[in-house]
Amino acid sequence: KHSNYLFEKFHDMHPQYSTLSSKPMSIHFNDSENEDSSLYDVIESNDSFDNLMSSNLSEIQQKMIVKVLNGAHSLKYDSSLYKCTQQEFQKEFEDLKTVMILNGLEG
Repeated sequence: KHSNYLFEKFHDMHPQYSTLSSKPMSIHFNDSENEDSSLYDVIESNDSFDNLMSSNLSEIQQKMIVKVLNGAHSLKYDSSLYKCTQQEFQKEFEDLKTVMILNGLEG
């Protein structure tokens, strides 16, 4: 269910990127057991963001993505959060930008 939250948050923050192949009026529906479900939980996504999240990201890169998904407008070095040196942070940031470009998430 965590991927559901990440996709919804990403879709809200970046509506220009399609996270589903079709654009339903709502991502929520009642399943066969009449429980509220989300399309993100039942449709396998082949989009760029899903590919990024499936990449072999370091712990630092994962923290960077979570920070952005939580509303950060910029990433700044924070030794207590990332638990690394500033040089390591910068290298991880550059590597993350490369992975994002390779997955079609430029910008």
